[in-house]
Amino acid sequence: MLQALSRETVQRVIDLARDRNAGNRQALFDLLTVMSPDERAELMALLWIGRGDEATSSWAATVQYARDHSDKGDVAYIMTKDPLPDYLAKGLEALGL
Repeated sequence: MLQALSRETVQRVIDLARDRNAGNRQALFDLLTVMSPDERAELMALLWIGRGDEATSSWAATVQYARDHSDKGDVAYIMTKDPLPDYLAKGLEALGL
């Protein structure tokens, strides 16, 4: 299901978000900032599925919604989601990844 975003990149986000020291927070910010809009849209969709806001059956629609509503605040939005690592891990699991 992931097209723009790799499983490895999601795992990197999870790892950085789990350890909230200043260096890792900056590294997470940097990683999210350099992601393409499509990668961030998939990451947000994964987060929403893991949080239980969306169903895996609506993956394409959820990614499209994230694309359509993307703006400069995406990085801050993702960074403030707590517990981000759990949401992403659950999202991966729900998608069978």
